[in-house]
Amino acid sequence: MKLAEFAERPDTRVAPRRRRDGRERGATSPRPVARALLWLPTVENVVLRTLLSAATVYAVGCIVPAPLEPEKTASGNPPVVVVSATEPIGFDQGSFSPAAYDTRFAFDVTASDQDTDETLTGYLAYLNGATLEPIQSTTLVADPTDLTTRHGEFLIEAYCSAYNLGHNQLYQFLVYAVDEPLPNNDLTQLLPANDPMGRFKTHFDFKSWPVVCP
Repeated sequence: MKLAEFAERPDTRVAPRRRRDGRERGATSPRPVARALLWLPTVENVVLRTLLSAATVYAVGCIVPAPLEPEKTASGNPPVVVVSATEPIGFDQGSFSPAAYDTRFAFDVTASDQDTDETLTGYLAYLNGATLEPIQSTTLVADPTDLTTRHGEFLIEAYCSAYNLGHNQLYQFLVYAVDEPLPNNDLTQLLPANDPMGRFKTHFDFKSWPVVCP
C-alpha cells in the first residue's frame, strides 16, 4: 500500500465505546502507526527518517566548539639585564682606543636573569653607520655561587683591522644578552624595525662600548 492510499482511506470507524477501564474502544494506539511507518516503501521511509533526524538536530541545537586553550603567560620575573663588563673597559669608563690599529683586544659581559633555567646567549656586534653588523655569539655561563648571574667572553681579535674599520673614527660596539633563541642566529631580528610585533622586546638587553680605532 502506498503512502497516498494509506492517507486517503475513508474512516469507517463507529463512535468509540467506553471500556470498563475508561479507555475508548477502538482508540488508535501508537504502535500500529509505528508499524505502518515501517511498512512504507524504502525511499519514503528514508525521506521520513531524514526529516525526523533533521528535526531532532534542530531541537537539540548547534554544538558549540570548545574554546582554544589560552596562551601561556610569561613567568612574570624581571627580564634579562646586562650588568657589567671588564674588557676592553667597563661600560661607564668612556671610550676605548687600542694602542695600534692591529692591536688585539677582547670583550666580555656579565648579565643577570632571575629565570635560572633559561639559557642566555651573548651577541657581539658593531654599528657601521646605521647598520648593525653581527660579529660573534657565545653562551653565558652561570656563576656557581649565584645562578642568576651569567658571564661570557668573546674571542680576542684585532677588531679594527679585522673588520677594516676607519682610522680615528668612533664605532659603537654592542653586546646583547638574549634569553630566547634567535631563528638562524640572526641578531638583526632584535631591531625594532624587524620586530614590529615586539616578540623579542622583553627578552634581551644590551649595552655598548665606544671604540676609536687609531
